[in-house]
Amino acid sequence: MKGSYEEIKNRLDNNFDIIYRKIKANKGFIYIIFVEYLCNEQLIDQSVINPIQSLKKPINDLKAIIPPISAFSLIHLESIDYTIIKILSGDIAIASDFDDEIYIIKSFTDTKRNVTIPPVENVTKGPREGFNETLRDNLALIRKRIVTPDFKTEKFILGNKSNTTVVLMFFGTCSPPRSL
Repeated sequence: MKGSYEEIKNRLDNNFDIIYRKIKANKGFIYIIFVEYLCNEQLIDQSVINPIQSLKKPINDLKAIIPPISAFSLIHLESIDYTIIKILSGDIAIASDFDDEIYIIKSFTDTKRNVTIPPVENVTKGPREGFNETLRDNLALIRKRIVTPDFKTEKFILGNKSNTTVVLMFFGTCSPPRSL
């Protein structure tokens, strides 16, 4: 899996909600990769990033980071495809630009609720699910259901006065580029 970090980054491009946190190591950088709205960043900082940064010994490979974060469900992965699925499912990936190892930590999930029946919209036919939360929570709910690297998101600000934040969501292989 040489170049695993670059492969993950290339496969998850065009997603503004995929976060890559960078930690300096002896031979390069360690990357903590997660979906912003599916994870609690404060817990990631306290439980993953800070312990790695406080290591006294040099980090020459990813195995060196196992002791400080071994309290968590740490899984070693061989497949980039499975790694991407785990990231999009809300888990946290640890990769580097100097080692071909990839580790996954079980998620620090931060979503508040599931998609539910909207309380004010009565429908006799069709789906009975609705979104009535913040953009962040709604995107997290969609991400929980659509777990594929082909699902892309782009964030825009619309309106001269309202400055409304909108997210364009599409499937990369199904959407012709000229229609976007």
